[in-house]
Amino acid sequence: MSEPSAIVAQGMPETAWQQIAAWLADSGLDSLEITGPDGQTRMLRQAGYQVQHLSFFTPPSLPIDMQEQARDQTMQVVAPHVGIFLDHHPQRSMPLVRPACRVSKGDVLCLLKVGLVLAPVVSPVAGVVTHVWALPGEVVGYGQQLFDIQRGEAQWKSI
Repeated sequence: MSEPSAIVAQGMPETAWQQIAAWLADSGLDSLEITGPDGQTRMLRQAGYQVQHLSFFTPPSLPIDMQEQARDQTMQVVAPHVGIFLDHHPQRSMPLVRPACRVSKGDVLCLLKVGLVLAPVVSPVAGVVTHVWALPGEVVGYGQQLFDIQRGEAQWKSI
């Protein structure tokens, strides 16, 4: 088993990651993924359980007067049918979108799995994803809110 790389989540000693890697190898698990407000940390069997820490962009807070205006420009994207919410394609590990991502009209936001079918949910408008309401693997119902998108150009940078 390879030792974890030097790129580790802040505040977690490398010896702790080595112990977690050993537990994963002993248990036969293929991966461990931890997501928090600052990023995502992943350990994969095929990568020798090396630690990969991916930082997320955190959008700045809007001033109070702009928050009200942003609410008026926010569109809710709802589930067009029942399915299992997938934030990424099964053959990829990165989410299709996450908060602060800039999207165009027609961009795929998520997939809803119904049996063997993966049906895309697309953005009805151009803008910035401000909130993801569903959790990966969660069963969502028809009309359930999945995303909030602030329409038009935003003050935030793309990831």
